Amino acid sequence: MENLGWHLGNGSAISFWSDRWLITTILESLDIPQEMRPMLKAKVSDFIFEGPWNIPMDFQSHYPEVVNEVTQVVIPKSGKPD
Repeated sequence: MENLGWHLGNGSAISFWSDRWLITTILESLDIPQEMRPMLKAKVSDFIFEGPWNIPMDFQSHYPEVVNEVTQVVIPKSGKPD
């Protein structure tokens, strides 16, 4: 499972935090404590609004390196499933 990843479609099946849709999971990148991980349930689709990425400003200002990696991912226009 270590070498598996997701191919982004509409983002509704991919966990923003815990699925490997980037090089590493965002949980790993930010070293989120184990006890906080179950609370992070957002899907990638929660950060897409009418086409482009819609990353909250607080997240952008605190984690610009993660935001840079996220926004390098091209959002398909087809809206097909992940």
